[in-house]
Amino acid sequence: PQHPVLGGRVVTTLRNDLVVCRNDLVIGSSAQQEIGALAQSAVIYELLEPMDAVRDRLGDFGTSRSVHLWASFAAVCLLLLPAWAADPNPLEKPLPSEEEVRQGILTEAARADEASRQFEKHYGYTRVETRTERNSRGKLRHHDESRWTCLPIGNAEDPDPNASAPNDSTQEPGVRTYKERDIQINEDLLRRFDLHVRGRETVDDRLVLRVDFQARAGALPEKNLLDRFINRSSGTVWLTEPDYATVRALFRLNQKVEFAYGIAGAVYSFEGTLDRTQTREGAWYSRESRWKSDYREFLIRRVVEFSEIRSDGERVP
Repeated sequence: PQHPVLGGRVVTTLRNDLVVCRNDLVIGSSAQQEIGALAQSAVIYELLEPMDAVRDRLGDFGTSRSVHLWASFAAVCLLLLPAWAADPNPLEKPLPSEEEVRQGILTEAARADEASRQFEKHYGYTRVETRTERNSRGKLRHHDESRWTCLPIGNAEDPDPNASAPNDSTQEPGVRTYKERDIQINEDLLRRFDLHVRGRETVDDRLVLRVDFQARAGALPEKNLLDRFINRSSGTVWLTEPDYATVRALFRLNQKVEFAYGIAGAVYSFEGTLDRTQTREGAWYSRESRWKSDYREFLIRRVVEFSEIRSDGERVP
């Protein structure tokens, strides 16, 4: 908006009788009030014409006020303006406690599950899966790439594309392509890890919270193969604030996992990453996931790399 007298553009709000220009100050009639009151509500204008021209038009408003008001209030306002105009530095905000993060993750996990279902119902996207297998000397053995155009399922009871095929006998031990839905984020899972809030970092032009996690020492429940991996893993998650949505996750296997006492095979290393993003409407979805594993099945050693990339996520009317 334009100031009715000065013809200037509003820059920010401070108080209705204080006018602050780029290089000059014009103090209003009630500028003698204490500075604490001035910080509550005023209007700062940026002059669109030379200050001399403004003084000529303002007359007494701009020139007959006490000179000491100009000097004293100009100095005070110049000192206060940075504090009024600038946003607090988010890097200096206190970090949340580990318990706050834990509860935030649990709350977001409940929302994320429903959000994932809504994404599959209403959004179409392209999905590309790539699997590369090499022997222990690095020689390429297989390379497969599959591409799908995934349409929204609407209200139909179509299979969830994140769901795994639990009875797929063609998958080797330790190399099953686990999906996000295989890992349920709940209190039982989080109790297995120590969380360490490390600070804030920038990921994809977004300031996020970095949290490291490490499987706790001691006996942890192992009901299935996935539990054995979880109980020997560590990594990092990058979370938004204040809703604790996952933007990026990195996880790794810290110890070797054996099958049938090492006779059937063993996994020597495993490392994976997950990157998530938002659609234009704000819906979160997994944009890219990758993992790499070095394992042995009986006598055959393999190094397998897998990736799944989703792109062009668009809401379909």
